Amino acid sequence: MKHRFTVILLVGLLLLCGFWSACGSGSVISDFDRDGAVDSVDCAPENDEIYPGAVELCADETDNDCDGRVDCLDNDCEGLLSCGDDDDASPGDDDTSAPGDEDRASPAEDDTGD
Repeated sequence: MKHRFTVILLVGLLLLCGFWSACGSGSVISDFDRDGAVDSVDCAPENDEIYPGAVELCADETDNDCDGRVDCLDNDCEGLLSCGDDDDASPGDDDTSAPGDEDRASPAEDDTGD
């Protein structure tokens, strides 16, 4: 009887340690969405498709790889046609990096459409 009580107590303590940080080192490593990235470094701990090291999807308006950059602002999307390289003479795009592109410094000054 005493042995059975000890086993039940031990199993109960092990279960509690899995849910509370009061056991062991005082901290629990948690990965709520089970994507392989612990919640403390996962920028979306509730979404298993977003984690550090994930592939950046360049047209979903989401920071898929947790690097702080979204879509075309992410270096992973650099050079894609869908992102553009901003080296053109498109009216109103306000860059001056292409020959013949006479866009002004700000949209308010860009009244010619060049």
